[in-house]
Amino acid sequence: MHTTEVKVRFSELDPYGHVNHAVYLTYLETARIEALASIGYDLATLRGAGLHLIVVELSVRYHLPAGLGDVLRIETAVAERRPASSRWRQCIRRGDDLLASAELRGAITGLDGRARRAPDGFRDALAPLCAPAPTAP
Repeated sequence: MHTTEVKVRFSELDPYGHVNHAVYLTYLETARIEALASIGYDLATLRGAGLHLIVVELSVRYHLPAGLGDVLRIETAVAERRPASSRWRQCIRRGDDLLASAELRGAITGLDGRARRAPDGFRDALAPLCAPAPTAP
């Protein structure tokens, strides 16, 4: 599992003073990119290998709102590794409070957008992100 922290900025708020629902997707993506970088697969490395890791399915559940100045912790874990895809689980927390939970499937493509198998070593490199997976109630 990998943990990323973000601090809520004014520009991320909706008219009600809460983080806009779409901004949570940016937080989740930022955390996944940082998790990949932590295992040696930053975006430049993937692109250099002729690969993209794209989101093909995403489900998000919102539990509690976040507001201006909140420091959020995003927990990211890989729940499943397959030859050409992976399933990820993520939680966004403020302290002990669960604000959002997400599950997604990522697929590997070439730079042309066509599906490809993971390169040698990539699935093994994901191992540090595999456990423990964040859980939602």
